[in-house]
Amino acid sequence: MRIVIWVVVAVVGLLAALTLDPELPGAIVPPLDGISGVTPVAQVVALKGWLVLTLAVLGIVFLVIGLVRRQLIRAGAAIMVLGGVFLLVAVGHLAIMFDRGTSAATSISRTDDTAAAPDAALTILTVNMEEGDVAGSDLATPIVEQGVDVVVLPEMLDADATALATELTGSGHPFTAYGAGSATEDRGATAVLLADSLGGYVPVDAEPTAEAFALRPVSGVGPTIVAVHPTAPRPDAMDVWRREVGEALTWCRTGSGPVVVAGGLNATVDHAPARDLGRCVDGATEAGLGGVATWPADIPWFFGSPIDRILVDEASYRVAEGAVFDVGQATHRALVVRVEPVG
Repeated sequence: MRIVIWVVVAVVGLLAALTLDPELPGAIVPPLDGISGVTPVAQVVALKGWLVLTLAVLGIVFLVIGLVRRQLIRAGAAIMVLGGVFLLVAVGHLAIMFDRGTSAATSISRTDDTAAAPDAALTILTVNMEEGDVAGSDLATPIVEQGVDVVVLPEMLDADATALATELTGSGHPFTAYGAGSATEDRGATAVLLADSLGGYVPVDAEPTAEAFALRPVSGVGPTIVAVHPTAPRPDAMDVWRREVGEALTWCRTGSGPVVVAGGLNATVDHAPARDLGRCVDGATEAGLGGVATWPADIPWFFGSPIDRILVDEASYRVAEGAVFDVGQATHRALVVRVEPVG
């Protein structure tokens, strides 16, 4: 019986430790490759804050039970060891979050009022407008105050984006709106607003979709802007999720030249489909806030998930700073990153 107990402790402890790097089993046992992209692992690893809390609570409870048993019946060593493992893994997850960055910045500095040129520094903002109930001024204010040049808005209709661009233009900050996907259903739409100082842009694809909406500069100078919004990793849509995340990141994994990929990626760096960023770097992590969750906005960021992302190719851009902040009643927080050209 004692041997069985220690085997159980070893197995459970190993499973807990593997949450620190869910792709490690695949390196040892090939059939387990990509396990962080399947249910329920994909859903668990997305919520690192909850992993920290759950493992810490279990660790303390097991340690207390083990200590009581030790005092009463001279037993409890196994449960104490398991409690210790849980606490160590919780600390490990916490360390990873802090390593990715937990900056409390809610705005970035604006160095001047000069509009960006196609080959100059860029400020990029993305926020998922799901159930946003966000007024134009809620978005217009941070766009103007933080000198934003590129705005990526998953789940915003083209008509609403055009109205926002008109408002910004009327206030002396000319923007042009571009839309893809549904014209009537916001969940199937994605919009992009670009400062007119960046020059004209046209869709790369003849029939762009809300899941991956790419725009290229007409002049050939400036970055390709890719707005992404793969489906969420719901248990009934995992195949679609993996495929769409991979398609979104193709812009980072292939090609050359300046590129900005932004939007609701619905995948963190812990998910197998999103671990390979190719030639891109994660803007939030580079800015020191990669551990700050953008969804959901109605709970403390520690317990959410950083699924709204801004990726830039590191050969073209260096990340200067970033911030995460609330926008109206949007269920996602906004992420803004300022990048500077390399060289």
